[in-house]
Amino acid sequence: MGAPEPDRSYSEVTQFSLGTDTMLAADTSAVVVATPSGRLTVINDDGRSTVSVDGPVDAVAAERYLFTLSDETVRATTTSGIELWTTPVEAATAIAPVGAGGVLACVTDDGRVVGLDTETGTKLYSAERPHTDVSELAAIVGGHGRVVVAAWSFLTAFDDTGEVLFDRNLDGAIAQVAVLETAVVVRLKDGRLVRLAMPDANQVWRQDTDARDITALRNDVIVIDDDGLRYVDEHGTVDQLSLPGGDAVTATNEGSFIVTGDGGTQTVFQQGVPAAAALNATVLTDRARADESIRVQITNTGPGRVEASPSVETDASTSLQLDDDHRSITLDSDESTEITVPVKSVDESGEATVTVAVDGTTIGDGIVETVRYSDPATVVDVEAALKRVTEDGAAVVVTVSNSADVPVNVAFEGATDTVQPGDEGEVSTTVPLENDADYSLSVTLDDQSADIPVPVSLPSDRPSLTITAGGDQSNPFLDVLLEAPFEATLTGTLVIEADERLHIERDLELPGGSRFQLVVPLTESVIASGMDVTTRLSGHDLSERTSLSVEAWDRGSETETVPSHGGTEATDAPGRSGQIGAQGHTADSKDDSPSTLTDSPNATLTPSLHVEREAPESIQRGQRFTETVIVTNVGTRTASDITIALGDQQYRIDRLEPDQRFELERDHALFDVGEAEVADGTVAHDGTSKEVPPHTLTVEPGPILARVTTNLHGQMTALSFECTNTGDQPCRIGVLGVNPHEGADATWTLDDSPELEPGGTLTIERQTDRTDLASAAPFVAGVRYVTPDTDPTSYWTLAAQGKTDNEVSGTGNGTAQTSNTALRLGAQPRSPPMVGRNSAIECTLTAGTTVTDLTVEAVGDAVTPLSTGERDIGRIAAGDAENYVVDIEPTEQGTASFTLTTSGSTQEGDVDHTYRVSGPIAEDAGEDVADEWSVTRTDSQSSDDERADEEVIDDGQDTLREQVPPTHLVTSCRAPEGSPR
Repeated sequence: MGAPEPDRSYSEVTQFSLGTDTMLAADTSAVVVATPSGRLTVINDDGRSTVSVDGPVDAVAAERYLFTLSDETVRATTTSGIELWTTPVEAATAIAPVGAGGVLACVTDDGRVVGLDTETGTKLYSAERPHTDVSELAAIVGGHGRVVVAAWSFLTAFDDTGEVLFDRNLDGAIAQVAVLETAVVVRLKDGRLVRLAMPDANQVWRQDTDARDITALRNDVIVIDDDGLRYVDEHGTVDQLSLPGGDAVTATNEGSFIVTGDGGTQTVFQQGVPAAAALNATVLTDRARADESIRVQITNTGPGRVEASPSVETDASTSLQLDDDHRSITLDSDESTEITVPVKSVDESGEATVTVAVDGTTIGDGIVETVRYSDPATVVDVEAALKRVTEDGAAVVVTVSNSADVPVNVAFEGATDTVQPGDEGEVSTTVPLENDADYSLSVTLDDQSADIPVPVSLPSDRPSLTITAGGDQSNPFLDVLLEAPFEATLTGTLVIEADERLHIERDLELPGGSRFQLVVPLTESVIASGMDVTTRLSGHDLSERTSLSVEAWDRGSETETVPSHGGTEATDAPGRSGQIGAQGHTADSKDDSPSTLTDSPNATLTPSLHVEREAPESIQRGQRFTETVIVTNVGTRTASDITIALGDQQYRIDRLEPDQRFELERDHALFDVGEAEVADGTVAHDGTSKEVPPHTLTVEPGPILARVTTNLHGQMTALSFECTNTGDQPCRIGVLGVNPHEGADATWTLDDSPELEPGGTLTIERQTDRTDLASAAPFVAGVRYVTPDTDPTSYWTLAAQGKTDNEVSGTGNGTAQTSNTALRLGAQPRSPPMVGRNSAIECTLTAGTTVTDLTVEAVGDAVTPLSTGERDIGRIAAGDAENYVVDIEPTEQGTASFTLTTSGSTQEGDVDHTYRVSGPIAEDAGEDVADEWSVTRTDSQSSDDERADEEVIDDGQDTLREQVPPTHLVTSCRAPEGSPR
């Protein structure tokens, strides 16, 4: 049996106009149309894409990468627009891929053929070209391990090392050449086609044509003339293709795509019949609820095999929304398959039209009845809270939110309620404290019911009681302390007894997390023989018994002990049931402790805070200075839970003893000359607030100004030091540095010490593997300089955070951020992602401000079940980072992507970000694609955030966005080592 006939049926894919001076190129899988301005249109199985390169473009070639020649410089670019290398080739006029050995050939005006490595741009060889005396180069074409150069009637072939394979003189001037697998076909200027067999270029056949252009297939050619396209096989047999004519043609080696040019219009044809014309779809589902699926049958009614990616959709305005996954099907003639599409949501009951399409063409549709609610559990949100701990048990309140448009009935442990649409309801009950049972909420909607688990968190710790002797023998009292170690309110009756001498009862309602202190004044006669004291919380199985001898009370001195509740002097006023009075005090903190005074026993014990701020009165422009906020407890009692707020930064102090001083520091750098203000702040404590006074200082010009920015490039951090001589003398830059307290490893000495004239600006870049610096800005950085009249002088400023690779070019160790975002996301594969193999994508979330209640979820076709579902991250402090690994398994070659959503809270409110993480799939384990993975923030707020810190510049053509340098940088707050917390 002979080889099967090639498929010579083509269908038009698209048509566009790029002008009459376009250039065409092709490799095995794609065709390229290039304009002199540098716009390259690539057509392949993935569709049509555009890549822009620097122009003017003199020549274009394709072999896996895109190659352009511009002003004697050869440039290699990926089909996604990433520049790989550039190499200057003196006097270069044309380029062509050799098709073997990874070689790109360049022909020069001075008679050379230069070979370049297609991966690196390295020059591999330079060979002399024969017949350089011929005035004009007619063609240079490569393929199948050869590059053929035509000049007038001379035809010369070189191999991939620059060696001449043959050199022929034909009997006519050459117009074009097509290099085939086993031959070369030449079009002469008089219209003749000549086929020359390899390796000696012996003529096989010759025929007359009106061809205007030819293009090579594997071992045949396609020619174009006024009547259309013709297929000429290896024997010279000509078949007419049912395609229109023109003046230019190019095709992929396998013939999968053909592009014709006619004037300024380019038309793309693809081999085979369109899938949509051969497929027919039937919607099998008549009735659908949420969380069910739509079933569709697809049949191939065409004559041959069809590969397609059908979509199943509904109109965005309908009540039925589908969660359509992209899929591929392959069907032979008359073969059918069934696909299912999950129902994402049903907004209301009714009808919806389901449409099945391939490449935008409808292949079938159907009407589906929609039923909104399939599971009552999906329309309610449930939250349980422990409110009180009583003598009867734990009082639990379950809050139910109803998102349906009809009422729902709920029941929990005998308590019932009806929750109206869009409203909240509560059901309350009391459960035993010692019960670890599983609880559930019954939800009824129409005729459907569901049980929803309700996590009830009962306290594992019990309240505690302590009794201590206070005062001295001349002024004795009892100190009784009840502490609730849980968040719920504790209720009960506190009973204190000491035989017939003492009996006190106190009904309590103690807020969660607090404590109750009861001071019971006594007399000398009561304690003379000692006391056996019992205290209990009735109904809670909690009691404490203590035996106190008279020696438990000190004999006294000139210093008087005051009860820890901070009240007035105790008296013998009668209690609730007994002879001795009692004073009680509830504290929100467990740090309230007795204080000793030498003043009157009626003195009030309170903390009192004094706040002051220290900063210089003047500072050189851009130079770092330190602001210090000093908080001193000038009161007579411990101050607890103090919060210092400075702008959007907060710092918490757990406790500050009387006369204790706390210092909080942060660094600033101001870049505008004139008066500047460090804004005021607050110090909050115990429901009151004190102002941190504002501070005004003068920013003065100095002899030098340095601006330092950080940029993350892959696994390295780039530091850019922009130095401007603002003085009147030249200076030399000798040393660059960051974080001076970290030592010599953070400095770079410049051997050449570049000179900077007055008014001049110099930018110096250094790289470090300290990737943490890219997220740590602002941090301390600076330069050391010297002038003719001064010794070396250090100038320290603060470094600002610049843009990552992803923000600048859209690729490479992707990171998405804006200066106003609470979170920045970076993503990079741990190993090359490959089809059919699990790969881990390490996502790094860095907080620009403190984020709490943070959750993360990854969604996408490539995401495996290992990484589906929402994950609680919790809290990320400002400047800190959290790693989150997403496991993917790509199903096809090309590009993989997934969506990462984050949700959390900051002081300014809720933050919800959405990112698209994408990158190429490696063909083998040795291919490094990590730097090509990128992150793009896609939520609507991202554009507003980016505009907030950008300035628009209109040059009359394109609108560019440029980041405005900051005028005020400030570090995070820090406390000196050893400071109280």
